[in-house]
Order: sequence, then structure tokens, then C-alpha cells
Amino acid sequence: MAPHGYSTEEDEKLVDFLVQKRPDGVGRTGKRLYEDLVNDADRLWPWSKGHTAEAWRSRYRENQAWYDYQITKTLKKQNQDNKASQGSSSSNVKYVC
Repeated sequence: MAPHGYSTEEDEKLVDFLVQKRPDGVGRTGKRLYEDLVNDADRLWPWSKGHTAEAWRSRYRENQAWYDYQITKTLKKQNQDNKASQGSSSSNVKYVC
């Protein structure tokens, strides 16, 4: 596996992975998280194979402020989308007297 830079797509996928696995922020710098990413036992993250676990961990740590901002933005959007879908479903309720 030859080392290479990170693509925008890889950065976005890492954000999605961290949103799913560590939305509260706890343990985002932990070694085990990135080992699980690369080992990919459930074959959910095939894109992670291009870098080692330590490389992914370093990528996050060196750009933590940017990743955390993107994660926060994603979580806020998910919450807004959830509220919107809940609001639209309640407007379809018909009351019969």
C-alpha cells in the first residue's frame, strides 16, 4: 500500500464515520476507533483501506478543529431534518370527532 494524500471524499467519509461512531466526541482520538475503521469487520468502510489506522488517527488529530466543526454541522443538519420530518408527519394527522 503506497502512501498517498487524502481526497475530499475520504475526509467526508471520515466525518460520516465519526458522526456514526462518536457523535458525542468522546474517544475520537483513540487508537482502537481507527483500528476498527481499517479492520472493517462488517465491511461498511471499504474506503478506509487506503491508509493505516495510525494514518487515519493522525489525520483526525492534525485537523481536529476542522473535523469537529464538520461533525457538529452534520449533526445539526440531521437534527433539523429529523424535526422537519416529524413536523410534516404530524400535519398529516386527521382528527375525527
